[in-house]
Amino acid sequence: MNNITPRHIMNKTEQQLSRIDLNLLVALSVLLKERSVTKAAEALYITQPAMSRTLQRLRELFDDPLFIRISHGLVPTVKGELLANKLPLLIKDIKLLIEDEPFEAKRCQQEFSISVPAITSQALVLPFIKYITEQAPNIQISELSADREPFTGLENGDYDFSIHILKSPDPHFNSHRIASVSTAIFAAKNHPLLQKKNRTIEQCLAYDFVDLAMNNEKNIPHNMPIDQILRDKKLQRSIVLRSGQLSTLTDMVKKSDRLLAGPNILMNCEDWTEHFSPVYIFNQQPEHVTDVYLITHQRIALSEEHQWFKNEFLNYHKMLSFDDNQNDVP
Repeated sequence: MNNITPRHIMNKTEQQLSRIDLNLLVALSVLLKERSVTKAAEALYITQPAMSRTLQRLRELFDDPLFIRISHGLVPTVKGELLANKLPLLIKDIKLLIEDEPFEAKRCQQEFSISVPAITSQALVLPFIKYITEQAPNIQISELSADREPFTGLENGDYDFSIHILKSPDPHFNSHRIASVSTAIFAAKNHPLLQKKNRTIEQCLAYDFVDLAMNNEKNIPHNMPIDQILRDKKLQRSIVLRSGQLSTLTDMVKKSDRLLAGPNILMNCEDWTEHFSPVYIFNQQPEHVTDVYLITHQRIALSEEHQWFKNEFLNYHKMLSFDDNQNDVP
């Protein structure tokens, strides 16, 4: 017994469909309406002999006469009548396949994927998800861990969007700045540093840090923005734990005197400030400010759904104006 797999069936179906010229289906639809070779030829702006040849091709394709000639035209065979019932819906579906319906957010069922550092998601993604799902309740959003460089993942289709501090000069990528942020150091609400005024970075460095880990399949060297700032000052922090799970880090900060560095825009998040306070924020000098980008690849350029999602994301964050964060801490 021969085992025919779904793949073999698919290939056979494709071979059968490759014999079908869509123009033949259009011609058959017109013939079924006009019941006359002459009138069908006129409707399609072709000659009568050309229409007769088309009818012959249809008969060969469907292995049926399709029409019987009578005194005042053509009458469909049983097979012809069957096709007459199926063709309108088929032609409508083909038209929809070729001509997209106007985009409507409320009807959109697209799945979108976005790569973002977990700590940045608190300020940039989670509030947006609440906003966008009110407009488009049927969409699905997958949030993925950030890679140390986002371009391979975007190009391969691992995700549709990336929020990252790197941008590429490659014209295949588009980078849209969504915020300029400075680095803050956060602690639990009961941390000893919060009892001090005019805190210094040296006082913060006396405590251990926990740090967010990022995917690094290519082993690309990567430092958090705070590390570059400290390096310029010839300073260094002690990191006792790196984890890709933000909840692991926040639990440790809540239950200890360890510190966590993150973007100052977290100060806009009520869920964050309920548990953590900034003990130090680097000033807004250019060397202390990091631009954050929404990055896309040209593979989504012609997707109306993805362009809508991107524009909504950019407009949402433009309204929030993250560039005006207050940087004073007691």
